Amino acid sequence: GKSAMYLNQSMELLQRGFGMMQTGIQTTVQPFIEAADTAEKYRLTLDSLLGSTEEGARMFDEMSGFAANVPFEYEKIMDSATALSGVMNGGVEQVKEWMPLIADLAAVSRLSIEETTGQIIRMYSAGAASADLFRERGVLAMLGFTAGVSYTAKETRERLISSFEDPQSQFAGSAAKLAKTWSGILSMMADQWFFFRKKVMDSGLFDQMKREMDELRGLIHRREEARPRIIERRLRELLEEDDLEWW
Repeated sequence: GKSAMYLNQSMELLQRGFGMMQTGIQTTVQPFIEAADTAEKYRLTLDSLLGSTEEGARMFDEMSGFAANVPFEYEKIMDSATALSGVMNGGVEQVKEWMPLIADLAAVSRLSIEETTGQIIRMYSAGAASADLFRERGVLAMLGFTAGVSYTAKETRERLISSFEDPQSQFAGSAAKLAKTWSGILSMMADQWFFFRKKVMDSGLFDQMKREMDELRGLIHRREEARPRIIERRLRELLEEDDLEWW
């Protein structure tokens, strides 16, 4: 009757309410998990590239601090640092020396930080002539490289650093200027939101979630392993009881 109908409607509303609440919780929590997961993956990659957890941790901390003060997103900076770590033998100190140069060049050339890093790696390894994008954008000329002249990788590296450190440099400080623009401010705000989420998860919450998830995975695995044995035992019992004659 009416009571049953009202009960069904109430149950449906309750189920929808729980569903909305679950969706809301997931929407709120997921960005925090993603931030912690992203940082953890970079940390592991840097540990491997630099050969030790100590150096990996130092690089991670240095680049996190650098990312917080430049108008390029955290993940882009970490990708660049990771790429440089695989090429440069000087470890943390050398990457720290080159990242500001790369950020300033990216700001002045309007290339992405990834593209700029790729061009620098080419120049670092094979000389100025290998930086096709820089040549097309006029960056090589701005850096003082003469068209048609061959530069060794060593000469290229020395000229890059001297161009950056020159008091009259045409590009040094460009990232700081970009940080004051609308897009620069938005980028740095996005990083602050990322660091906040990571800090919340670093309080021990992320480790706890991983432990609980791993325990759940182990429980499911044990049950899946046990299930065939349980089914087999039950079938044997049924066969012994002659309840499977239809087989």
